[in-house]
Amino acid sequence: MKVTFYLIFVVLAIYLIVLCFGIYLKNRGQKPFRKDLATIDGRKFVTNTSGRTIAYFVFGDLSAMAPVMITIHGSGPEALSEVNFHHKEFLSLKVKGIAISLPGYGFTDENPGRIVRNWPMEDLEPVLAQEKVNTFMIMGHSQGTVHAMAAAYQYPERCMGMGLNAPLLSLALSNELGLKGAIGSSGLYRTTSLKKNRMGWYWTLIHLTTVTLSPFLPVLILKKGMKDSKEAATIKEFGASMKRSVVRGVNVWETALDVCYEWGFDPREITCRNICIWHAADDTWCPPEIGRWMASYFRAKPGVILNFKQDNLGYNHLTYVTKRFLDPKNSMTKTLLDQLKSTQQTIS
Repeated sequence: MKVTFYLIFVVLAIYLIVLCFGIYLKNRGQKPFRKDLATIDGRKFVTNTSGRTIAYFVFGDLSAMAPVMITIHGSGPEALSEVNFHHKEFLSLKVKGIAISLPGYGFTDENPGRIVRNWPMEDLEPVLAQEKVNTFMIMGHSQGTVHAMAAAYQYPERCMGMGLNAPLLSLALSNELGLKGAIGSSGLYRTTSLKKNRMGWYWTLIHLTTVTLSPFLPVLILKKGMKDSKEAATIKEFGASMKRSVVRGVNVWETALDVCYEWGFDPREITCRNICIWHAADDTWCPPEIGRWMASYFRAKPGVILNFKQDNLGYNHLTYVTKRFLDPKNSMTKTLLDQLKSTQQTIS
């Protein structure tokens, strides 16, 4: 009886500690923005009309006439990873890159309960205005594809090319089409739930996995399903970026179901004519059926030039971030540039 009592007491005590620590994290919010730290790596920042700070990088060919490619990271990393992946490629192709950290990642202010549809106006537009960018191309990886689609949707006259690497679909569209959603899409909590104190345990769990055990645990997860260690540099960069992404604290709001999968727009209404969709056939994070459906749908639209890849190379969700596809001649950026010439559009 005593053993049972003490066991119950220990379990209850642990639960209360976990719960209270999570409540503390939620109520504390993000750590304050520090300009002295934010600018160390050449990072730039802008404040939008609501007072939020958006952190970003400008890299590659910095000449005034260089075409602009916006590049958006997925869940976990932050914008510097995009710079490290694409800088040499963009220099070779004479492309100016702008990599933006999504809300709550790296030095960008969080935005609880946000709607992806509004991201172009709230975060992208202030960056474009500050950098004096009119037209642009945009590409993203994983969750970054959602924001690339939002930009193409909101700026049909300005977006000259859209590149989607391992894309997702909204929950509503996945259900309508009978397609399996991306990993985790059925087990996430809504923003309204994450605001409640009873969800303190969840805040502690996310802190444990993305802060305390980072980058060890995220890297371990990324390596799962990879056929070999030839892409050690790619994995190392993802790990380093995931560590940088929580510099201002745990980013729980971005895990909300409504933020990730209720976008506020239908990607079928995108009118961009220059598209790349690359979705590995062995991707276990985002079902490759999504990429195949999207390629089929957009290819059928009049005037669209589309490049689709579905390689099975043993690199899973990271296939198109490996060295082979960061080589300028094999890259998504070059493909979009070449296709742009066929559409007779220009980037200014």
